[in-house]
Amino acid sequence: MHSLARTLALGLFLALPAMAQEFPSRPISLICPWPPGGSTDTHLRRFAEIATRTLG
Repeated sequence: MHSLARTLALGLFLALPAMAQEFPSRPISLICPWPPGGSTDTHLRRFAEIATRTLG
């Protein structure tokens, strides 16, 4: 029981720095391996527009 409590406490302690980081801290690149104009490309472009508005 004590090892479980220690493991949980350690996990919470180590997760604190991750919560302090700003996201995204650098540009995010989306790569579409299919040719332009296809359905995948169109969906990815729409997703990029929404992500830009949401993430800033």
